Amino acid sequence: MYDYDLFKYVDLGTAHQLIVDSIHPLGTEVVNVRDCAGRILADDINASKDVPEHNISHVDGFAVRVEDIRDIPAKLRITYEAVKNGTAVFVRTGEPVPDGANAVIPIEATRVEGKYVVIFFKPSSGSEVIPRGVDFRAGELVLKKGHELRPQDAKLLIDLGYERVKVFRKPRILIIPTGSEFAEGLVRESSSAFIEGVVSAYNADCYVHEVLPDDPTVIANAVREGLSKYDAVATVGGASIGQKDYSWKAVKSIGIDGPYFRGIKAVPGRVTSLAVVRGKPVVLLPGFVESAFTALVYVLLPLIRRLSGASDFTAHKPIATAVVNEDVDLGAYGRKYKSFLKVRFVNLIREGEVPTAEIIKTVSFMLSPLVRASGFIEVPPGATGVRAGSKVTIYGIRRVFSML
Repeated sequence: MYDYDLFKYVDLGTAHQLIVDSIHPLGTEVVNVRDCAGRILADDINASKDVPEHNISHVDGFAVRVEDIRDIPAKLRITYEAVKNGTAVFVRTGEPVPDGANAVIPIEATRVEGKYVVIFFKPSSGSEVIPRGVDFRAGELVLKKGHELRPQDAKLLIDLGYERVKVFRKPRILIIPTGSEFAEGLVRESSSAFIEGVVSAYNADCYVHEVLPDDPTVIANAVREGLSKYDAVATVGGASIGQKDYSWKAVKSIGIDGPYFRGIKAVPGRVTSLAVVRGKPVVLLPGFVESAFTALVYVLLPLIRRLSGASDFTAHKPIATAVVNEDVDLGAYGRKYKSFLKVRFVNLIREGEVPTAEIIKTVSFMLSPLVRASGFIEVPPGATGVRAGSKVTIYGIRRVFSML
């Protein structure tokens, strides 16, 4: 007797809410600011000082008082201290503007004659001066907890005087590929390489287990050991509506002691499931690559983002807007899963005035659409096709599409 009744497909909002409610960010650690790019910030960061700390020069030139330049050319005495009546001080780009000065004359608008500088440009007050605090003010919130740090954030932290910063710990994810045809060497297992590459781009350390046969006991032993060493486990393959539902049988045998869902309202990838076992999440990914892609986008990557402490755990991001170039009828498949979200790969064509999206015809085991696609679109629940001329948002995830 098979567990058909356990496939009670949940919509993606329900699946995401389960992740938010039952999965929590990991602990924190302190890292060198120069190594923080890609990490998730664990505390708010407020500016410790004005940036810049002083009025600074935007150019190489002479700091002057505007009121001393009445006629052009003007001649001022060069000094090396504060600017006073009738004097000028040479400054380099980025250096503090000396006290008393309210403008900087670019060096190309000057000529040095002994102890004097001749000025051929009449500036306005503040000309070529970058004001103190124009970038950030002391006490201003500059980076929020949950923010994914970028190289420019590392520069900001260094400018603010930070050498180390507190971040959330990177999740350690174990990927367990399954399938007797792979374990016996009849076919090469490759889906785990795809999954590992994507997961590693999302602030996680990914580890791939050796391929396991279609044996629930063997799979259960690997999941059980993985839960003792890693923050989450994901099986690949062995997820099916029928007798070959090996991964779910394995998870059930260990004992589901927390929230779970059995299937998602998205195609391809509807058999994707998640269960909290021994306080940690186990995700069951389909084996076919397009189904695995949907499972990554809507379940595994949001889970990883949640574990990472990210304030936004949505993995897919808009990369373009376009119009569909022709009518696409999803046929019986679209009607059968009318209430499901459908993922379709597209090519973005930028010829002409309006970018167009060419929907790639495919079935879930095919790899070529994913290799060739510019991104993907979401066909919303209730729709059984896409009309030519419809405006669509094209989405992408890291490393998979060149636009991200």
